[in-house]
Amino acid sequence: MDTITATDPSKDELKSTDATDLESSAPVVPLFDRSKRFWAIIITLSVASLLSALENSVVTTALPFIVTQLDLGTEYIWVTNVFFLTA
Repeated sequence: MDTITATDPSKDELKSTDATDLESSAPVVPLFDRSKRFWAIIITLSVASLLSALENSVVTTALPFIVTQLDLGTEYIWVTNVFFLTA
């Protein structure tokens, strides 16, 4: 007995058309060019964040002395806010 296996051509056609439909309907995303301008912005933002963190550590370390000299008691939170607003 010979067994004949028949393939359904409509399934093969559906598979091939589904793949091409997906490829053609996919949005084209342009590659992002990381130029010198991009890296200059990233470096500038990094340096600004680093300097802000350093300034915050200085104010936090010096805050107990500032509070005692200005005799502020518990109302010391405005010192850090004023420092960062003016900096």
